Amino acid sequence: MNNLIIKKTEELTNWRKNIKSEINFIPTMGNLHHGHTKLISTAKNKNSNINLVSIFINPLQFNDKEDLKNYPKSIDNDVKLSFSNGADVIFMPSIDEIYPPNDQTIDYIKAHKELSSVLCGLSRKGHFDGVCTVVYRLLNLIKPKNLYLGEKDWQQLLILKNLVLTKKLNISIKSIPTQRDFDGIPLSSRNANLSKNERKLIRLFSNELLIAEKNFKKDKIINLKEIIKKLSAEKISIEYLKRLHPYTLKNSADEDNISILAGAIRCGKTRLIDHVFLMKRSPIIAIDGPAGSGKSTVTKLIAKKLKLLYLDTGAMYRALS
Repeated sequence: MNNLIIKKTEELTNWRKNIKSEINFIPTMGNLHHGHTKLISTAKNKNSNINLVSIFINPLQFNDKEDLKNYPKSIDNDVKLSFSNGADVIFMPSIDEIYPPNDQTIDYIKAHKELSSVLCGLSRKGHFDGVCTVVYRLLNLIKPKNLYLGEKDWQQLLILKNLVLTKKLNISIKSIPTQRDFDGIPLSSRNANLSKNERKLIRLFSNELLIAEKNFKKDKIINLKEIIKKLSAEKISIEYLKRLHPYTLKNSADEDNISILAGAIRCGKTRLIDHVFLMKRSPIIAIDGPAGSGKSTVTKLIAKKLKLLYLDTGAMYRALS
């Protein structure tokens, strides 16, 4: 398929009716970076579906008009990066195309209450409602088979998974881990607004999280007060730093094998988030199936890929017999 740019919802609808292939959908707000291109190229390499990238700065998810006004834009470069990394189609609608004035048919969605009332939801009232509204609108227009999202905003990923589930949409959500820049900070479109000193602060913040992840693997102890004290001494404005259950976003329990350490800081006018996962032990994966189905072969490959201990219980039972 030739590279195609669509700007009208009517044009998108007509195009959608005339294609037979399934669609991989990668939603963005533009000012693309390596995290976005990783999503696009990953989708391209996974299957033969059409890759559709949207570029739309959604006003509903900004509770600060100044933040919306200052959101970085680089349309020409976005188009170039999208197509060069595997996009087949780019959808670049105007605000009136997504939210036509006086259109009573648009569903304004409320995000899952419990998932959206913690972390970023505490200071960004209505933000996740805006995210859910625009994504639901785009999903209904595009009707993709797969939705590709980054894990940098883990809370948003959980909320959108819940949206797809509750709306009973036949869409698979695929995610990729947080992509980090050369200095360890998570790639973000807002990084373009950082001064050298502000970038230094976010680097210190992200570095503390990565150190906490390494230390946790050694002794399983995380002292949030000490981390906050250390960051505060560097004059870093901490909005929150919490250790929670990674799927419910409730307080982590002692018996949880995995938890998430998530934080948000402000650098000047720019707000940035980061997180790491804390695991008490490596995951345990059990594979079962009928004789001769390839269990041992598959298990060996998974163990090698994930660097896990391989235990062939079938061979153990046969030796015992």
